[in-house]
Amino acid sequence: MKFEDLKKPWPLEFYGKLTLTQTHLHAIHTYVDAVVRAVYDQMREHYEAKLAAWIDPSCGCLRSPDVDRNTPCPECKPAPEWRLPDPPPGQQWHRDDWTQDMLPEGYRPLLASEIDDKKHPDIAWLPESGWRWRLENANDGWYAEDGGWLRTRRPLPAPVEYIPIGPEDVPPGSVVRVIGASWWKQVVGVRSENINVGGAGNLNWLELANNWEILRPGSSTWEPCKKIKP
Repeated sequence: MKFEDLKKPWPLEFYGKLTLTQTHLHAIHTYVDAVVRAVYDQMREHYEAKLAAWIDPSCGCLRSPDVDRNTPCPECKPAPEWRLPDPPPGQQWHRDDWTQDMLPEGYRPLLASEIDDKKHPDIAWLPESGWRWRLENANDGWYAEDGGWLRTRRPLPAPVEYIPIGPEDVPPGSVVRVIGASWWKQVVGVRSENINVGGAGNLNWLELANNWEILRPGSSTWEPCKKIKP
């Protein structure tokens, strides 16, 4: 029996008389395998062509061919641009020009209020050449040098809560001004609910805390009209 004969239709009575040898079985297996592979290849090509129409070439996501490919893919939103986290309310970082690679996971910049106390075992300094710590002496611990970028792993200090100043914080002879102004006004009177300012009338303590600063007698420093909550 030749391989070509297997492709021809045989009479039904032939099957009852057929004695299959190992060679016959091998030929049948080869033929069936070839047919299955041909059908598989045709189906694969068909569905790959269908699938290709669904693949967005710009990102590789599956999207309906009916969708305008110029519209952004909803599944591929760009990663948000890194930004330095905000410091705690009322505080500021000692520098604002940090980059993502300078603050690995778990690190934060030092606050401006923490710079004065440099002797911490967990403060690192970043000059242009890289991070550096310096041992000042055996008893003093690690010392972060001036300048550069200072980072630490320690938790942020407990937030400081401010409240408006009260009558007890405004001694006679005090003057006030809008924050940063070049002029000032005399405090005329103080009450439990407000303060009377010459030329500005009555101001409640919250407004004073948000927008004004005070210069007390004997001082040359303008201070906020608020204080740390006890």
